Amino acid sequence: MNRNKSLSVLLAFCMLMSIAVSGCSAESDVSRESSAISNGTVSVDDSYVMEKVKTDAIKSVVINSHNAEEIAGSEYGEQYTMRDIVSITYDAGDLDGMLPQTVSKDLEFYMNSATSEWELLSEKTTACEVDNTNLVGTSWKCDSLSAESLSQVFEGEIPADSTGTLYIRFLKKMGGFAFNMDNGINTPDERFFVTVGTGAKIAWAGQEGVVEKSVKMTEGSVTDEGILNLVLGSGDSSLILSFGDNTVLIKDQEYDTAVGLEVNESKVYKDNLPVIEVTSDNANNGDWDVDIGLKEGNLSPELTWEKVEGAGCYAVFMIDVSTTTWLMWYVIVDTTHFDKGRYTDSTEYVGPYPPGAHDFIVYVVALKDEPKISSYPLDQITGDIDDKLNVLNTAADGSVGNVLAYGSVKATYTSPELYYDYR
Repeated sequence: MNRNKSLSVLLAFCMLMSIAVSGCSAESDVSRESSAISNGTVSVDDSYVMEKVKTDAIKSVVINSHNAEEIAGSEYGEQYTMRDIVSITYDAGDLDGMLPQTVSKDLEFYMNSATSEWELLSEKTTACEVDNTNLVGTSWKCDSLSAESLSQVFEGEIPADSTGTLYIRFLKKMGGFAFNMDNGINTPDERFFVTVGTGAKIAWAGQEGVVEKSVKMTEGSVTDEGILNLVLGSGDSSLILSFGDNTVLIKDQEYDTAVGLEVNESKVYKDNLPVIEVTSDNANNGDWDVDIGLKEGNLSPELTWEKVEGAGCYAVFMIDVSTTTWLMWYVIVDTTHFDKGRYTDSTEYVGPYPPGAHDFIVYVVALKDEPKISSYPLDQITGDIDDKLNVLNTAADGSVGNVLAYGSVKATYTSPELYYDYR
């Protein structure tokens, strides 16, 4: 048995037996950073893994598995005699709560025989999922770009010496982010993606007036810290913006005012409204119960929400946000709770029946009085929640300012079978 292998066996034996003997000179270091697994091979201690990877941006770290083995040297040097590939999953920075990320990685730890300590020498991202639905319809501004740097994407419509502010608004449909884990430009804390079907408007508000352009988002990256870097293109030109860094979230009303859109009391700005908590016992771990589905029982989910002072009634919607805002449920109620199955008739509630997995949001809107529009056709496109808030804001007596607050609960419904066009 060679010297390095002998040392590894001795270290494992010392930790397993918890024996403090003079011959285990490296025991104090290794016991802090190592643990023995079932086959007797030494692996990295979980607390040491956490110490190496957890930061302010990286939260909810889960260690999925260890794969420890003895090696005879490595590409990093002959002094490394053991390797432990640790699979982890974690939640990353979320751009002020708007961009939740779930990242999986394989971390390669190597035992240095000279120091008897583990070193993290390599990490590979194996999966990345980003929920970008909260970005839909949001407004942003950037004060750090010059008119000269924007002249190409605006196709020469703004003077190079103009001073002003760039405004951005994502449109109401956004494509998913497709990550390539083998992309050579990925780094341990930044992952690159491509996307299609995502549009936005950019507007330059300068001393000469406002110039607005339609652009497409084609690619970008996200970091553990929650920075979203996007490539926005118009014609043959493109613009790279860092959202959450030099581009900041603003209220929709500020965007409308800046670009000269009509702002009046009948228009509701969702980001100006108080937000109430809405919960459902049937949205567990981010998934809707199967039996709320149209073909699986068609039982409307249990809902509970906060009482809003001054509210005479509440509007409840369920919308499929993975499609073009498909409306499944609309009722007006005077309570703050109802049990599962309160609504089963498909004239009031049409349970989900998506082709596969879709995200459904239930919105609860607090109203002063009964709205002017008391019904919507179900199981079809009727507009998104912003459109509905503007409609609900007019009461049955014609007065405006009817919307007081809103809240929502979101989860994924996965059909047991493909029910597309079932209806």
